[in-house]
Amino acid sequence: MDARPVQGRINEAILLQILQSSPSMVGLCLAAIGILRVGKHKSMVSIEDAMLAIAALLFLVACFTAYWALRSLRRQHAGALCHVVDVSFFVALTLMVLAGFLSVFILV
Repeated sequence: MDARPVQGRINEAILLQILQSSPSMVGLCLAAIGILRVGKHKSMVSIEDAMLAIAALLFLVACFTAYWALRSLRRQHAGALCHVVDVSFFVALTLMVLAGFLSVFILV
């Protein structure tokens, strides 16, 4: 039987899911920026572009931090990194959804 506590295994499973999904979310943000810029002048930067770019960076931070937490040998260090992963991932998701709402609101 595994000697690790249940919470450690749950955190590990969540970190693995974030590690797998974050790179896809980065690509999705970058694709959305490209799609939004098709109809605009190249020099114009909108708030949606900025929000999606920040979201892509935060997804990248979540990905790297999740990997770092999985490779960490100290439990306290990994716990603190889990909080960074959670915050960066959820803030990035929120920014992405808000950018989608803004772009739809502006189009309508």
